[in-house]
Amino acid sequence: MLPCRGYRAREMSARTTATHSDYVLTLLSDRHDVSGGESSIYRADGITRVCSTTLEKLGDFMLLHDSLTKHGVTSIECASAAYEGHRDVLVVMYSRVLQMDDAE
Repeated sequence: MLPCRGYRAREMSARTTATHSDYVLTLLSDRHDVSGGESSIYRADGITRVCSTTLEKLGDFMLLHDSLTKHGVTSIECASAAYEGHRDVLVVMYSRVLQMDDAE
């Protein structure tokens, strides 16, 4: 496999992610001529893998509770010698807003 032009391949592990919010949604918006990009969810210990999947089709998504889990994704590589390929995702982070009654 070849690295895609214009993409700096980087391996991410569950141990390098931090808590961003209450929930994280990762939605695949486009994927073309790449391999890799396997997303994994781990328990809070960062070692025990709960599940892994590769978002492949438009609309595939992962939803996770960010403060209870850790997550990561493997790097992508071009699947052909064209050196053109991409994996586009929309990441939405949701945090619950405390109401005045909740703060008491």
